[in-house]
Amino acid sequence: AFRREPVFIEDIATHPYWLAYRDIALPHGLRACWSTPILDDKGQVLATFAMYYKVPGLPQAIHLELTRITTHLARIAIVKHKNEAALRASEERFRGLIALSSDWYWEQDRDLRLSFLSDTFEARAGTGRARVLGKTRWENDERVPLNCTWDEHRATLEARKPFRNFEYYRIGSDGKRYYASLSG
Repeated sequence: AFRREPVFIEDIATHPYWLAYRDIALPHGLRACWSTPILDDKGQVLATFAMYYKVPGLPQAIHLELTRITTHLARIAIVKHKNEAALRASEERFRGLIALSSDWYWEQDRDLRLSFLSDTFEARAGTGRARVLGKTRWENDERVPLNCTWDEHRATLEARKPFRNFEYYRIGSDGKRYYASLSG
């Protein structure tokens, strides 16, 4: 693995690479070892694929091709697993930060419909998430903009421009006014 290249040992009993380990391998009847590193795009070792044989020998062309295919597929699986683990860790950090915040956060899809609302939304907005998810801000007629019109705000969102301190209020399920200042 540290060589970052395939190593084919014809006979463990005589090869110098196995000098320190042959007393472990030989009692198990292992005589040949064909080892291929599995590398990422940067050349870092992800794992090794090794085959051991009870008879001394070197790989033939078919063995080399099968090893190439196997290590290629293993690399794909290992990289995918590592990427998925990194994504899960990132999502956990994001959710942790959102959960600790006193503000509420949202995401919108391409059609500007609310696709995510943090847990603090319900307390801050006075209504349940289910009532507003899947809708645009201006589709909810309980909201009253204070510092610009819905058309102006909508034009900003559709142009995918940042906005600061868009202010409005909404009437909550309990009849109270809930004020908001949004930036996005």
